[in-house]
Amino acid sequence: MAAANIGGYSGNLDLTPFTYTCGTSTITFIASSGLKTITTNNKALYSLAFNGVNTQWQLVDNLTLKGSITLTNGALLANSKNLILSGQDISTIDGNFTVANNSAFYDFSCSSTTGKQIKFAAGKTVAVTHEFNITGSSAIRIKLSSTSISSIPADRKWNINAQVASVLLAEVSDSNA
Repeated sequence: MAAANIGGYSGNLDLTPFTYTCGTSTITFIASSGLKTITTNNKALYSLAFNGVNTQWQLVDNLTLKGSITLTNGALLANSKNLILSGQDISTIDGNFTVANNSAFYDFSCSSTTGKQIKFAAGKTVAVTHEFNITGSSAIRIKLSSTSISSIPADRKWNINAQVASVLLAEVSDSNA
């Protein structure tokens, strides 16, 4: 799985029995209905995309991503699991991850001493039922911004809805969070 994009994956994903090294693959989940599960067995993935009307994907364990996550259609049931962003320079979070659609993450965390940029989709909300934790370094701050390049500030807004937020040594733009 490490060197190619995996498009149109429609079943449950269970990495438990595999030796897996994260490359730069994007796994695209496409299904027409039902509940699908994702078990990473604490293995990092690069990027995930979800596109399936009437489909729910449920996390069985914490999700560590080195790239991006996109929720176009369907629902990601975070199941009170953590989203941990690590690795690559830029991660994009695109989709409404809310308590109302059961896709809120328990913890959302990113720490970096080498620089990281997290881009949130404009007009979208990421809900975190416990702690949103971003920690940069005094030398290089983590940048939180919008995916939009609109010249109208209101068109670039993104939102975080968290019980507890700790944002240290970060540059935040385009958000009221």
